[in-house]
Amino acid sequence: MTKCPSRLGPVGFMRRVIDFYHAAGRTEFEHSRVSRGVKNSVSGKTEDLLACYLITKIPNDCEILINTNLHVENTNMRPDLIIHRNGSVIAFVEVKMDLGWVRGSFGKYCEEYDNKIKSLNGKKGAYRQVVEPNRNVRKSIVLSNKLKCFVVVVSDKNIKIDTFKENFKRARSLAKNKRIDVFCLSSNVHPNNPSYAEKSKLLNHMDIRLDDFYKLELEINKLI
Repeated sequence: MTKCPSRLGPVGFMRRVIDFYHAAGRTEFEHSRVSRGVKNSVSGKTEDLLACYLITKIPNDCEILINTNLHVENTNMRPDLIIHRNGSVIAFVEVKMDLGWVRGSFGKYCEEYDNKIKSLNGKKGAYRQVVEPNRNVRKSIVLSNKLKCFVVVVSDKNIKIDTFKENFKRARSLAKNKRIDVFCLSSNVHPNNPSYAEKSKLLNHMDIRLDDFYKLELEINKLI
């Protein structure tokens, strides 16, 4: 198991995402007569990476759960990341590599999530935490009255830029409700762009949106 880098910044974060994409076409076990057609998914690795990035930016008594089933009254959900402190959930983080998966419905997705957060504020819930390979324990948790969801989009590519801007504007308009906010970490070139054989050139042509990285950290810490 690889330890979290102690000083992972925005550039290092995007460099590792590019690494994930470059490695995704390779098989886990090499053999001359074995090859992949469809690349491995990098979304799970990026969830781990974002958790690693954020854990060093929040107080030491905060914890992050990755892809954990959460049961709240009659609702079952599994946010990509759950940030909690002393048994109180302060934030959900949903990680999207780009908006190619939703095209024109990202705004609607965020509106539905906004309503979900409204119905969950202050409720009690529970999740199961793996403590050994074949054993998990049930843990109780409370959802903060200030609970908020942060939707993090890694790249604004893989979709027409006008469609991206329209969806992002609609989603960001929900920030006034103080229940959901959206961020985009990079633009100009997708980290999975096949035109760049050299990873360093791809990184150099990428516009890493430092403001969104830092605002994400700031907004999470405001809830603590």
